[in-house]
Amino acid sequence: MAGDGLLYRVYERRLSKELESFDLPQHLGVIVDGNRRWAKAAGESTAQGHRAGAAKIVEFLSWCEDLGIPLVTVWMLSTDNLRRPPEELVALYEIITSTIEQITDAGYCVRLTGSADSLPEEMREGIARLQQETSPDARLTVNVAIGYGGRE
Repeated sequence: MAGDGLLYRVYERRLSKELESFDLPQHLGVIVDGNRRWAKAAGESTAQGHRAGAAKIVEFLSWCEDLGIPLVTVWMLSTDNLRRPPEELVALYEIITSTIEQITDAGYCVRLTGSADSLPEEMREGIARLQQETSPDARLTVNVAIGYGGRE
C-alpha cells in the first residue's frame, strides 16, 4: 500500500495486520464514479477530475496486490459515458489509455471487457497491444470494462 509520512505507515501496518484475520475476496469490482462532481467541488476541470480518479485506480490496485486479491474489475467507461460531449470523451480516452499503460507497467495482467467498437481505432489498437504485452501469470489480473452497460 502506498502512502507518505510516518502516521500513514503506522496506520497502514495496523490495518494490514487487522485484515489478516479476515477472509478477503478473490474478486473485487469497482465502479469509477464521481470524478466530475469532485472536480466541480474542487474548482478543477472535468479532465482533472478524471485524472485524479485514474491515479486512485492505480493506487487501489497496488493495495489489492499487497493484500493478495488476485482479480479486480474496474468499470472505467459505461455505454452512458459514451454520450458525453466530444471534448470530454477525447480527454477520457487519453486518460483511460494512460491508466491502462500504468496498470501494465505495474506488471498486472489486463483484460478488456465490454465493447470497444465505439472507441477510436487508435485507442482500440493501443489497448489490444497493451493486453498482449501483459502476462496471464501476473499476481493481479485487472478486467477493464469499457463501453460496458452492465447488460453485455
